[in-house]
Parts: sequence; structure tokens; C-alpha cells
Amino acid sequence: MKRFLVQFGVISILILIICFGLSQVTFSDDFISYKTKDTAYKKIGWNLHLINEEPERINNSVIFLGSSLVQGAINDSLMQANGINAINMGVPHNGNELWLYFLDRLKDKNPKKVIFLKGKTPFQGLHKLTPLLFNSSKLIANGQSINKDYIEFVFKKSKLTLEYLFFNLFGDNTSNLEYDKFLKNQYGVVFVKDTISRGYYDEVVQEKKIKDSDEYYNLYKNDFRYQKEVGKDNFMTNFRVLKRRLVIDYWVGNNYISNIWSQERFADEMIQIGLNNGIDIQKIYIPKLVDVNHYSGYERSDYKAVPSDSVGILSLDDHGFLKEHALWGDFDHLDEEGANLYTQKLIEIFGKELKD
Repeated sequence: MKRFLVQFGVISILILIICFGLSQVTFSDDFISYKTKDTAYKKIGWNLHLINEEPERINNSVIFLGSSLVQGAINDSLMQANGINAINMGVPHNGNELWLYFLDRLKDKNPKKVIFLKGKTPFQGLHKLTPLLFNSSKLIANGQSINKDYIEFVFKKSKLTLEYLFFNLFGDNTSNLEYDKFLKNQYGVVFVKDTISRGYYDEVVQEKKIKDSDEYYNLYKNDFRYQKEVGKDNFMTNFRVLKRRLVIDYWVGNNYISNIWSQERFADEMIQIGLNNGIDIQKIYIPKLVDVNHYSGYERSDYKAVPSDSVGILSLDDHGFLKEHALWGDFDHLDEEGANLYTQKLIEIFGKELKD
């Protein structure tokens, strides 16, 4: 038994060393585009095409970086028509490290301003495509901790590296005219095509569901109690309140489990790149359906603050103008009509700031 455990330990260490070595490989842009072209992440290829083939468009521009919230809500075509040289480089799913990757790639192309997404809650984990874009050393240098997410990153990166070796041997022999046409799109906005069902919209907006969601997002400002629990001092209520506190403090707030502070360090790195390269860095908060109604009786905020918010946040004071069924693709995303209305409101309120 002892011999088996020793052998198992040696083999495990060898596997870890090999995986770490494989995770140090940096992939070519061709491979990155190949892996994302037929997926929801095809904007990755569009972004790389812009950086490599049309860098002059980035000069003196306002770059928007973020998740599908940015990709589908910031109409850079409408901004261009109103004299704002904007480019939407949003890509689905959250991750400050993904936006850091693109900022690092375009920093020498002289953008005027880079605005990246401010989450309603602090970002956690790593973006699904981080192993495709970073190698181990680069990720750690940019602020990643040695934790659960990093270990998962190493194994995912190793698997991709083996695929990358085969790609270099055989290449991509398939042609995709539709994707080639997509790469040449002038604007980066990709609208959400669907509209939320009328029944679900009515349920969410007109009844208690949206109020419960709004309370949930703001529990940390209200002693972790729902309104219906205020004034109650019994065992079960106090137990639920304590459980919520412990989850926030020791689960969500635990960097080994949630990677939450690594995400904040990625944001800090973006801010430092801006300082080093004369690029104005800001954040933008894009509303969700839960933000269209405000209720009295408890403290609320559209988003939870983090230290990197010090760069300033473009955020509207009131989102009631978006309280229409036809403006939403789902609970989180505006559809095309909603995106156009939201972008127009940004232009009206922040237009001069974005142009200057």
C-alpha cells in the first residue's frame, strides 16, 4: 500500500509538471479565431481582426469592453452617427481578465478612452475563454492567485495546447464565408434578437418577483434581512440572516473559492495600463430588468461597490424609461429596440464626456 501511494504521488507530480509546462504555451490569433468562429464568442475574432488589420480605427476612439451586456446594449453605429468615435468590443460572459487581454493588445493603438463593464455584483471565477487567451505566467503576472480557478485553468489550458499542436500541423482547411463577412462588419454591436415573453415580463415587472430580486441584490445594505423579516427576532429568522452573512463573508468573499479578489486585481491592472499609456479608463453600469422599478422601505443601489470603481462609472440615475416589454430580450439583456433607446440616452447625458 505504501509503495502504491508513493508511485501515485510521483505520477501525480509528473502530471502536474507536464500540465504546467503545457499551460505556458501562447496561442496564435489564427488558432484563437478558429476555436471561436462558430460559437457565441465569435466577437473574439472580430476584435482580433480589428486590432491586427484595422488598427487605425482604434486611434482616438472610445472602446467599450465587457460581456454580452455590452455587446448587445452599446450601439456603436448610433454613437458614430452622433459624433462619438466608439467601438463595441464586448464578448459574452464576465471576466475582467478578458477585457484586460484586449486592452493590453490595443494599448499601443492610441485609444482615447476604454470603458469596461461594472457588474451588479463583483465578478467571480475566470472567463470560459481565459485558457485560450492567456498562458500561466501571464495570468499570474496580471493578478491571478494560485487557487481553485487557477488549477482548473492549468488543466483546461493543457488540453487546448495539445489541440493547438495538431492545429499547427494540419491547420484549418475549412472555409466560412459567413464568418469572413462577419469579421468585416463595421460595427461591433451584436443585438439580442429575441424579445422576452409578455407573460414572463408581466410576472417579473408587475408582481413581487422583481421586488424580491431587488431586495436580494441589496441584502448586504439592509442587515441581510428582507423587508418581511424586519423586526422579527426568532430563531429561524436569525439563522437565515446569519447564513447569508456567512455565505457572503466566507464563501463569496473567499478568493480561493470565488476568485473575487483576483478579478479586482485584473481591474487594477487595466487602470495601471491606462495610466502608463495615457488612456482614460472608466466603467459603465448597464441596467438589468430588475433596475426599472425602485421600491421604498430599504436601502438599495444598482450595484455593489468595489475599490476599482474609483475610476468613475457611467451610470444613469433612473432606468424607468426602459420599463417596456418591447425593450427586453430577457431578464438581463436589452433587445435591439432597447439597446438603441439606452444608447441614445447615454449620448444625451454623457455625449460631451465621450467626445472630449
